[in-house]
Amino acid sequence: MKKIKILSLLFLVMLLVTGCGSNTKKLTCTMNSPGTNMNAASTVVYTFDEDGKLLTVKGDVDFKDIEIDDLESNWPNIVEQFVSQNEPVEEEGFKRTVSSDDNNYIFTVTIEIDYSKVSSETLMKYSSEDYSKKTYDEIKELSESEGATCK
Repeated sequence: MKKIKILSLLFLVMLLVTGCGSNTKKLTCTMNSPGTNMNAASTVVYTFDEDGKLLTVKGDVDFKDIEIDDLESNWPNIVEQFVSQNEPVEEEGFKRTVSSDDNNYIFTVTIEIDYSKVSSETLMKYSSEDYSKKTYDEIKELSESEGATCK
């Protein structure tokens, strides 16, 4: 009986350490987009279940290398304007956060979508395309055709 308890405990520890055998597949796409007065660097992570159904998307876009006269003294006004144009949002299955790195003069917009919870109305409201019906290969092909590198 003692051996069974020890084996059971070891099995539970293994499950906790290995993530309970989760069979998700991730696709990470990155892209750098040079602009006139700033550059944008994006990273998007798509998570699929074992059947290939898209579960979640998390994307970060860093706006950096900003070229504006007197950037340091104008930074507080620029931050205020940027945040007002990209207001944080949190609705069922959809979250957008905005942050700034005041030391390196970088803005970051992060969008998280949980396709098991988000409504198509919410996606439309925030101009986010509904990728829930697209496959891993379709998303990879589309992202790469737009200039992203995907792994």
